[in-house]
Amino acid sequence: MVEKIQKIIKDTQHFFSYIKTKCLENFTKYKAHLWRSFLWSKYHTLAWLFKNRWRIVWFLVVALIALNTLFTDYLFSFVSQYFPNGKSITDLKTVLNNIGNALIGAAFIAFSLIMFSMQINIERMPHGLFFKYGKDFRYEEAMMSGKG
Repeated sequence: MVEKIQKIIKDTQHFFSYIKTKCLENFTKYKAHLWRSFLWSKYHTLAWLFKNRWRIVWFLVVALIALNTLFTDYLFSFVSQYFPNGKSITDLKTVLNNIGNALIGAAFIAFSLIMFSMQINIERMPHGLFFKYGKDFRYEEAMMSGKG
């Protein structure tokens, strides 16, 4: 009886080792094909995302605006339980609006300072260097596409 159990255990160990070696053989055989398929799908997915990135951004913006419009009443009912009168909610709206306006103003001020510093740096650049950069197509492409 013990010998039968030992034989069954030995046979199952042999069977599982056989399956393991066959799986590894098949995996190594198709590993290059799997990598090729993975990299192909990654490349084409990234190419599609790069090609349609502005459509995706606009879709997200429109979707967020639509969600904001749909859930405004729900958010108002959720927030109104913390504010007993309507005047405090309008005060909260005013505060949030002022904070948003201040952030937009700060962004415009920072943009104008950055543009001014770039203008000063370009004015200080020697004429020949500016001419040399003007002939470099890759440099111009990088600057105009915003990658530089």
